Amino acid sequence: MRIVVDRPIFVAIVMGFALFVLSSFQPRVSMAVEIIELHYPLDGELVTKEMGHLVAKVDVSVSPYVSVKVNEQITPVIDMLQPLYTDTLGDMLIVRLYFVPGVNEIEVVGKNADGDEVVKSAFRIFYKPTFASLTSSVPSAFVESPFHVSEREDLCSACHRMKVDSAVDMEPVKKFDIFCTRCHESGLLGAKEHGGTTWKCLFCHDHEAADKYSLYDNKGAFCLDCHGSEMDAFLNMTSVHPKFRERDCLACHGGHVAGEGLLGDAVNILCFKCHQSVYDGTHITPGHPLEAPKDPSREGKGMDCMSCHLAHASQKKALLKFKGGMGMCAICHAK
Repeated sequence: MRIVVDRPIFVAIVMGFALFVLSSFQPRVSMAVEIIELHYPLDGELVTKEMGHLVAKVDVSVSPYVSVKVNEQITPVIDMLQPLYTDTLGDMLIVRLYFVPGVNEIEVVGKNADGDEVVKSAFRIFYKPTFASLTSSVPSAFVESPFHVSEREDLCSACHRMKVDSAVDMEPVKKFDIFCTRCHESGLLGAKEHGGTTWKCLFCHDHEAADKYSLYDNKGAFCLDCHGSEMDAFLNMTSVHPKFRERDCLACHGGHVAGEGLLGDAVNILCFKCHQSVYDGTHITPGHPLEAPKDPSREGKGMDCMSCHLAHASQKKALLKFKGGMGMCAICHAK
């Protein structure tokens, strides 16, 4: 008996068999979530810290080698079966990442014991610095999602203490006594610390709030618990900065560590957030610079908005440091 096979069907069968044979010699790349289960950050998250940790659970029997790519920066390959790693983190992938302002493209790539790529998980997050210009916008696709929720904390609780110990954490004696520093140490190191409160996290952060560890007041009105006497004196002056009157300290100041005066950014950048019109080239007088390396009125400092204005309040109009008119010009310009 003669069997007649339709030519297109025959070609399809041959090609299918060939692909099957070839595939047995090629590494298989999977997108299965069971191999790399991402916990933080997730696709579409908004973050407000330059440095963060990627947290994921990995099936090391399939993918013992992992690397992470953030934009164009790639981490060294991590051997998750190395005894030191296994004893410390088990099957949890925890990698410190650094973000650039705006959209960040992240890839987590897993390889098998032969070095073949077997899984790739790609996602995007948006980093907006805390003191980013008010004019910068965040695409609607990105939403902030706090880390300190029960399901995420449970992942860490096997190795880390995740509950507040009032006897230690409410009034830590040493910088590293409070448990927060186990993860947040790098964000608390800087040129200038915030008095004695830098390491007393729960003085400003509410561990019993619905949004756990959020500030007691998002604007920083609780700053007056320590700085109240200064506030009272300033409020009675001739001109008072609106943000200061509103107790919105965090509009300009950082809470932990920052530059001089605990400012969150350079003086003129902070002022520009609200006073963009002064950069039209006509402020003071047409062509007068608003910044320069040297300030004739302040030895050792550069010229900026603070050369003529006070930050919080003044006995003179417009927060000026000096009496207006030509007398103020003479501070820098000799007759």
